[in-house]
Amino acid sequence: MLTRSDHDPALGHRRRTLLLAAALTPVAAGFGTGLAEPASASTAGGSAQDALSWFDTTVTVTAAGGSTVRVINDRSWAIAWSAGARAVRSAPRRSRDAFSRAALASALHTGLSALTTGQQATLDAALADALARIPDGRAKRDGVAAGAREARALIADREGDGLDAASISPVIEVPAPAPGIWQPTAPSFSRPTTAGIAHARPFALESAEQFRPAGPPPLGTDAYRTELDEVRTLGRIDSTERTEEQSFIAQFWLTSAVPLLQQSLRRGLERTDDLLDRVELVALTYIAQVDSQIAGAETKYHYWHWRPITAVREDPENPEPEWTPFETTPSHPDYISGTSLYAGVGSAVLGALVPRGPGRRFQLTSPAFPDTPRSYSSWAALGPEAVSARVFTGIHFRTAGADALTLGADVADHAVHRRDDLFC
Repeated sequence: MLTRSDHDPALGHRRRTLLLAAALTPVAAGFGTGLAEPASASTAGGSAQDALSWFDTTVTVTAAGGSTVRVINDRSWAIAWSAGARAVRSAPRRSRDAFSRAALASALHTGLSALTTGQQATLDAALADALARIPDGRAKRDGVAAGAREARALIADREGDGLDAASISPVIEVPAPAPGIWQPTAPSFSRPTTAGIAHARPFALESAEQFRPAGPPPLGTDAYRTELDEVRTLGRIDSTERTEEQSFIAQFWLTSAVPLLQQSLRRGLERTDDLLDRVELVALTYIAQVDSQIAGAETKYHYWHWRPITAVREDPENPEPEWTPFETTPSHPDYISGTSLYAGVGSAVLGALVPRGPGRRFQLTSPAFPDTPRSYSSWAALGPEAVSARVFTGIHFRTAGADALTLGADVADHAVHRRDDLFC
């Protein structure tokens, strides 16, 4: 079993320092050549294997029947798996295995049935399969009741939390044009999106601004000029300096941050043996993912920092009115990067709860490049690459990614520290 003791803040600080140092250094991570370690069977038998099966089911039903807005899907994961963690924790000592397995199945079936659409047949089949592998008896019946009860209670508790489609992207006023201030960007010149996330109710944070970072480098400073020159050179659509590998990294991460980090999390589950530990690993990851997006939106709309496309085109020292990024710029401010938030959370939760690491090098596959996986040797290796990927696309300054890694890690550390409170 994983330790339930309080998280060590000093260890978290040292890890974040290393992440930040790596992220601030321009990188071109090499194509992976190591072989992935084969997935091992759980030493705890069927009970821990149940978490892997339900993880795969959750991936399927949220992808097919969830929202197109990332934070809404993450909310569904957080609610359903937190309910599972609470139900599994309530298992009586004498019948823990049967009760826990039934409780997990029932919590996830109940939660995901309410939080996704058009997936009932898939969820019903998963529930029937899970329950068929558990011996009949009182423990099984009690577990089913406990799981459904926890899911219904948590869904009710989260009602009106501000993470619905109508609340997430309200119409807001854009600041007057000024150097350093975000403005709608080409080609769509759309109004800013996802600002409402900043006002949603977190799962673990006390407030959205609890870990607000210090902000981007001030305009005119050497640090700002360095970052502007980097993204101007490496992030332009017609760059002659961006290598073939850097272009691949940019596109590998472009639309696939969610599946890449889900693959990493599944690897962490394979490296964890106990059912409750597996369930809490997933629940804490998605609690932290939701809370980091709340904190990230608060940060974005606190600073309103302009995107590279505006900064380069309107640079008072060297304007390039026709500069175009390698990929299309999203319609919200630069600081901070959502993809790097995700990577920061994933690295921090896996580092805290699966400290023995991924084992040998493990491979991740981007949906855009199914035949060209990349391999990694540690949980922390993902973060710096995610940061650089956004620079290579031309849509983020480096500090927007580096500070996002730190913010994601801070939010994740806080969630892990509150583990017992969240699942009592």
